[in-house]
Amino acid sequence: MATKKTADEATRNSADEAAMADGPSGITTTVTFRMPKASADWCKGQASKQGQSFNEFIVELVEDTRGLYVAAGRDLFALEKDREALGVSWREYFQHVFSTRLQQVHEKRPGFDKPGAHEEKPSRR
Repeated sequence: MATKKTADEATRNSADEAAMADGPSGITTTVTFRMPKASADWCKGQASKQGQSFNEFIVELVEDTRGLYVAAGRDLFALEKDREALGVSWREYFQHVFSTRLQQVHEKRPGFDKPGAHEEKPSRR
């Protein structure tokens, strides 16, 4: 049975939701977790390439992943049905999607679906 929220709870939840929408600039918390050294080294290397701190890179990675669920909106339902039909976890589904894209790149060429990529270039004379 649902309980009615008080005005304070509703205001607090709205503020929390707004802060979450702002991503890293909103309310933050400290989280400690362990990961394999090779994964941490890879993350540090990626962060360095992008001019970010390790923390900035991890936060951006999590926010991007979270954003996939928000941005997909109604389309997420179709993706969820596809994932269920394949009988895989979300992690396995992402791996499947990326491997499918990789196969397309190998079969065609990098950037094959870039807007304007199908236009023929004028020949030089």
